[in-house]
Amino acid sequence: LSPSALPRPSARLTAPPTPADIHEVMLKDRVRTLAYRNFIVDPANRPRFEGKVVLDVGCGTGILSMFAAQAGARKVYAVDASNVAYKAVRNVKANGFEGTIEVIKGKVEEIKIPEKVDVIISEWMVRPSLLVSPLPSRGPRC
Repeated sequence: LSPSALPRPSARLTAPPTPADIHEVMLKDRVRTLAYRNFIVDPANRPRFEGKVVLDVGCGTGILSMFAAQAGARKVYAVDASNVAYKAVRNVKANGFEGTIEVIKGKVEEIKIPEKVDVIISEWMVRPSLLVSPLPSRGPRC
């Protein structure tokens, strides 16, 4: 997952992206995607991920999960409630991370993670019409 492996922008959109293509639009935003990648894989941040259990909430295509795996995460649970989770499974396998990343299709508030997580990552979509309900607060246990 080097910067050159990221998709290149194609023609400009003439209409707002639909839920089906929003993930492609987000991946093609190289500035944002590379900012996430550069932060997660930066050697200065390696202690934040190395050997840790990471939860990627709303993983989409799995890009942040794969960055976390590159940064040395011991295990990454990539969770998405939509069918894009199947695309994440394909991406994880295609990039050789199936031993580190487990994709779970379901709502994060309804699934069971089999172990305590150390790090939670997420890229919230900025279009209100595409947002899933925010996580409910669980008080001091969070």
